[in-house]
Amino acid sequence: MLDYVQQLNSHRTECQALLQQLDAALHHLSELQAQYTSVSTRTTALHTDCEHLLAEQTRLSNKAETIQAKLWYFTQVDSISLKLTSPVFSVTSEGFIPLLAKIDQCIAYMKNNAGCRESSVYLVRYMHCLSRALGLIRLYVTKSLQNSTRQVIPKPGEIQPNSDNATVLYYSKFRTNAPRIKSLMSEIENRLVEARDSFSVDSLSISNGHIDAFRQLSPPPSLHHQSSINSRNNSVQNLEQQQSVITRSLSQLYKHNQSDAGHVIEYQNLLHDCHQCFFRQRRLLLVPCVNDAITQLVSNYRKDHCSLVRSGCAFLVHVCEDEHSLYSQFFSLPSPDLDDFLDELCTALYDGLRPLIIHIDHLETLSELCSILRRG
Repeated sequence: MLDYVQQLNSHRTECQALLQQLDAALHHLSELQAQYTSVSTRTTALHTDCEHLLAEQTRLSNKAETIQAKLWYFTQVDSISLKLTSPVFSVTSEGFIPLLAKIDQCIAYMKNNAGCRESSVYLVRYMHCLSRALGLIRLYVTKSLQNSTRQVIPKPGEIQPNSDNATVLYYSKFRTNAPRIKSLMSEIENRLVEARDSFSVDSLSISNGHIDAFRQLSPPPSLHHQSSINSRNNSVQNLEQQQSVITRSLSQLYKHNQSDAGHVIEYQNLLHDCHQCFFRQRRLLLVPCVNDAITQLVSNYRKDHCSLVRSGCAFLVHVCEDEHSLYSQFFSLPSPDLDDFLDELCTALYDGLRPLIIHIDHLETLSELCSILRRG
C-alpha cells in the first residue's frame, strides 16, 4: 500500500512538472504569436509604404518627364544658334532640314503656350534663328543662280552662242543646281500650304457655326400662341449664345492668325525673293538672246510676213515651254512672276512685229496673219 502511494506521488510530481513545461511552452507560443503579429503588421505597413513610395516615384518621374519635355523647347535655342553660326554648317548639310523643322516646332510651342514664363523672350530668339536659317537659304539660292548665270553669260568681246549651244548653256547649267534648290523650296512651299489650309479649315468651321446659329432663329410653327412665343424666346436666347461663341471663336482665330503672321511672312518673303532672283537671272540670259533671235527673224523674213509671224510664234512658244519646264524644276507652286516674265519675252515679239504689220494694207495677208495667230 505504501509503495502504491509513493508511486502516485511520483506520478503527480511528474504531471505537475509536465504541466509547468506545458505552461512555459504555451507562454513561449503566445510570445511568438505576438511577435509574429507585430512583424506581420510592420511588414504590411512597410509594403504599403513601399507601394506609396513607388507610386510617388512614378508620379514624380512622369512629372519630371513632362517638365523635361516642356523644357526641351526652351533648351534648344542655344544649340540651334550655335549650329547656325558655325562656319562648317550650311544649307547643304544633312541636318539643315531637321534643324528648320525643330525651329518651327519650338516657335509653334511658344505661340501655343504664351502663358509660360519668358515664352515671349524665347519666341523672339527662335524667330531670330528662323530669320538666320532662311537667310542662309536665300544666300545659297542667290549665289547658286548667280554662279550659273556667270558661267554661261558671254563675256565682253565673246561671240554670242548659237541656238544649239544656247539650249545647253542656258538650261543645262541651271538644271545642275535644281535638285538641291527644289528640295529647299519644297520645304518652304509646304509650310505655306499648311498655313493656308489651316486658316481655311478654321474659317470654314466658324462659318458653318454661324450658319447653324442663324438657322435656329425661326422656330417651327406652333398651334398655341403662348407656346410659339416661348419657343421664339428660347430661339433668341440660343442665338445670342451662338453669337457669343462665334465672337469668341473669331477673336481666337484673329489672335491665332496674328501670332502666325510673322512666322508665315518670313517664308513668303523668302519664296518671293527666290522667285525674284530666279527671274532676274533668267532675264539677264534670255532677254538679249530673244531680242537677237527676233531681230534675226525680222531680218530674214522682212518680205514674208506670214513666215515671220509663224516662225516668231513657234520660237516664243518653244522658249516659253522651256522656261515653264525649268521653273517647275526649281519650284512647285505657281507664281505671277512667271507670267510676267513670259509676257515680257512675248512683248519682244510684239515690238518686233507691230512696226511691220501696221503698214500692211493687203487684206489677204492680214487675214492669213489672223488665221496664224488664232491657230497659235
